[in-house]
Amino acid sequence: MFSVLNPFHMQVVGSSSIVRALSANRFEIVFLGHDEKQIFWLAQYRPEVQIQPMTSEEKVARLESYSRARDYSIMNLPVTVRDRLFSAEWPEIVKQLVVHGISKIDPKGRITPRRGGLPEN
Repeated sequence: MFSVLNPFHMQVVGSSSIVRALSANRFEIVFLGHDEKQIFWLAQYRPEVQIQPMTSEEKVARLESYSRARDYSIMNLPVTVRDRLFSAEWPEIVKQLVVHGISKIDPKGRITPRRGGLPEN
């Protein structure tokens, strides 16, 4: 099963996403753990298992997290690429980066990332 899921880059999701993905395919989690780099689990097929959808609050938080990660990625693009692809939305991206503490404006008016990169939720 691990080799099947590997192409989906499961490292970018949390435990609750794995539980939902497996339950959507009728697997029940028997054990789920993680270390600093990996999430690992033992699951058993059970035809009666039903998926538990995300709550509205979880969905909003997930979408906000995706938005912050996108803005951070755009900020780190080479300026020529960023200007060509995102010039129309760049002022709003800068605003969101500063509001969320991901970046700051230095004394020369340049946007700079905060130390440590993108904050975790």
